[in-house]
Amino acid sequence: MKPVRRFSAALLSLFAFSLMVVANPPSAQAQGSCPSGSYCIWVDVNFVWPYCWWPGDDGTYWNDWCSSNGGNEHLAADAATSYHNNGVPAEFDAIRSFREEWYGGSTLTWYAARGARVGWVGASANDDAESHYWYNG
Repeated sequence: MKPVRRFSAALLSLFAFSLMVVANPPSAQAQGSCPSGSYCIWVDVNFVWPYCWWPGDDGTYWNDWCSSNGGNEHLAADAATSYHNNGVPAEFDAIRSFREEWYGGSTLTWYAARGARVGWVGASANDDAESHYWYNG
């Protein structure tokens, strides 16, 4: 009977740990900070590595590789799952992200106001961005 109790206790501990991770996802600081004045995307939910950052516009993510702490890289195109617009006052207000390179596509993938930190872009936009530009408006 004791082995069953130990297994149950271990299973309960694992479940409690899983709940803590879900309730307290990793932060961008822990996974790679977004430099001031930059727009950053992460390949995984809740700002988990790898990530890319840009201080300006980028018309095509097909030439951009996101880096990670362990040296793994991931192409930025069609990879964004979370983002942070860490723009600064007196610069541009927001980011417009597009489904296709060179700001194409029938609709925006998302609009990111200055300071916006989104841990998951949602099912309709996940892994569906290929370019962005900064703008005021």
